[in-house]
Amino acid sequence: MIWLLLALAAAGSESLRDLFIKKSTRRLDPRVVAWAWRFLATIFLLPLLLVLPLSSVQQAFWPAIAASLALNMIATLLMASALKHSDLSLISPLATFTAVFALAFSPFVIGELPSLMGLVGVLLIVAGSYVLNLRAGSGLLAPLISLSKDKGARMMMGAALAWGLVAPIDKIAVTASSPVFYSIAINALLAIALAPLLARKLRGRINRSSLNNLVPLGLFSALMLIAEMVAITMTLVPFVAALKKLSALFGVMLGKVALHEKEAKERLPAAAIMVVGAALIALSFGGV
Repeated sequence: MIWLLLALAAAGSESLRDLFIKKSTRRLDPRVVAWAWRFLATIFLLPLLLVLPLSSVQQAFWPAIAASLALNMIATLLMASALKHSDLSLISPLATFTAVFALAFSPFVIGELPSLMGLVGVLLIVAGSYVLNLRAGSGLLAPLISLSKDKGARMMMGAALAWGLVAPIDKIAVTASSPVFYSIAINALLAIALAPLLARKLRGRINRSSLNNLVPLGLFSALMLIAEMVAITMTLVPFVAALKKLSALFGVMLGKVALHEKEAKERLPAAAIMVVGAALIALSFGGV
C-alpha cells in the first residue's frame, strides 16, 4: 500500500502548494507565479539526479512529454489566475474534477476502464459541486448561474480538464522513462517555455519578500509531483488522481485557518461530498 501513502502525500502537498500560490498571487502577477512555481520545483528536484540512477528513455516518452508540456502550460496559467480571482476554499474542491476527466480520458489513452462504482463517484462529485455553490434561499439552478459569473471557477474547470487529460499521458511518459527524470524534465521545460511570455513581468518583480511564499511553493510542488509520479507506476491513474483530490478538504481548511476566507466552513460539507465521489472513483479500480 505504498502507493496509497504516496497519493496522500501528493494530496497534502497539493493543498499546501495551492495555499502558497494564493499568497503569492496577492502581490505578483499569476503568470509570474506560474513560472516561479515550475522553475523552483525544478531546482528542488535536480539534486535527486545525484542520488538516483538514470533509466533509459524510450521512444514513447517524446510525444508524451510534448503533449504534457502543452497541456500543463494551459493548466498552470489557468490555475494561477483562478486562485487570484477566487477563494482557495472554492477553487480546491473544483479541482477535484481532474479525477473525473482522468476517469473519462484514461480508457481512450491507456485503456483503463471505469466501473459502475466509478460512475456513481462522478455523480457524487457533480452533486458536491452543486452544493458547493448553493447559497441560502437560492434555487436548483443557482450553481450554474454562479459558475457562469465566477471567473476563477471557470478557469479552474479549464485547468482541471487539461490536467485530467495530462494524467494518463503522464503515465505513458513515466513508464517510458522514470518518475524522477520525467518530473524534472516537465518542470524544466515548462519554466523555459513560460519565460519568454513573461520576460517583461519577471524583471524586478521577484524580491526577498515574495520568495517567502515562492520557495515553499516550489518545494511542495516538487514533493507533490514526485509522489504522484511514483504512485502512478504502482496503480491505475484514476485511482491516484482521485485520492490526490483529498487536497480539496485540506484546501478548504487551509483557506479558513491560514487565509481567513469567508464561508469556508459552509463549504466543508460540499467538499466532503466531492471527496467521497473521488474515493468511489478510486475504489472502482480494484486489484490494488
